[in-house]
Amino acid sequence: MDEFKLFYSVLRYIPSSIRMESINVGIVIHAPSISFSHFYKLQNTRRVASFDDEYDKDFFKITMDSLRFDLNYPVDNDLSTESIGYENRFAYLNDDSFLSRQTSFLSNEFQFSPVQAIQTNHSTIRKDIDELKKTFLYYDRPKSERITKLEVKKILSKNLRSYNLSNLERNPDIASDFSDEPIFDFKVGDKYIKAISFDYAHAATMATELKSTLYDVNKVVTENLVQEIIITTNDTSKVDLYKSFLNKLNSLSKTSKDSKIQLVQLSEFYQTLNR
Repeated sequence: MDEFKLFYSVLRYIPSSIRMESINVGIVIHAPSISFSHFYKLQNTRRVASFDDEYDKDFFKITMDSLRFDLNYPVDNDLSTESIGYENRFAYLNDDSFLSRQTSFLSNEFQFSPVQAIQTNHSTIRKDIDELKKTFLYYDRPKSERITKLEVKKILSKNLRSYNLSNLERNPDIASDFSDEPIFDFKVGDKYIKAISFDYAHAATMATELKSTLYDVNKVVTENLVQEIIITTNDTSKVDLYKSFLNKLNSLSKTSKDSKIQLVQLSEFYQTLNR
């Protein structure tokens, strides 16, 4: 089954450049080999209003419509293929650089994340697109249908496959103290990688997972088993919870001068991997 790359970039709304708090409000997905590009916007705009009670809903709508205009191919039913600049907008549609070209101009309140890629094929592309939307537009789903740790791990796996890494290892052999399950999901060179889910719909399960992760990280750092750890997650919109978890990881990192621990959003994973 022939595989091809599916590129994506997540749109974040950042009301204050000082606070740098953000919420995901859209995702654009691009498959150059099949001439497809589409911007999916957050449907639950009440979430944006609760995140920033000063947001301008009219300006927000204009921005979303502008992005549909620039990114949707084939075009939506209410967008004309005869509109001025149509051919220029999609001149690089079949090029891997299309998303980078089309999203680099945004700044200030709206910013796209660095472009990432996953491996897909004709039989799974619809499911893969749905999983990306489920991951990054978390609040558009009913609580019972929101992203799980396993789904975050699946997307991370597809990310890694798309990079064609020669030194990729799955489930590296460092086990937890209380089970035979490996602590980390992947290893690339000297970097150990773990996927977690901020699953706000299941608070008790999420709390257990975060505590378990902190315990395991403390173990490997204290015993000098690894020097570099990347923990990647789906959503950081609950800023206080994210910062609390990050602060505890930073405290653990300080216990060993040789250790480096990073907590990053899945949408920025590849850039972190290559630092």
